[in-house]
Amino acid sequence: MLVKEQNGEPIHFKIKKTAKFEKVKEAFATKRGVSAQSVRFTFEGTRVEMNKTPLDYGIEDNDQIDAALEQTGGW
Repeated sequence: MLVKEQNGEPIHFKIKKTAKFEKVKEAFATKRGVSAQSVRFTFEGTRVEMNKTPLDYGIEDNDQIDAALEQTGGW
């Protein structure tokens, strides 16, 4: 599975189809050096729930998950 941030290079993850997305989120956040709480995943425009698995969404090996960093604050 590929996880791609809006303006970053995709990161490849090999996980079991029964692994929860929480583990992917933690690994992605560690590689990017950000807080896991600030990361949000979407697949085909739908927000991915962290307690679900790739099997729940029908995600295949080469499918891409989009990652976004939640932004707070502003003017």
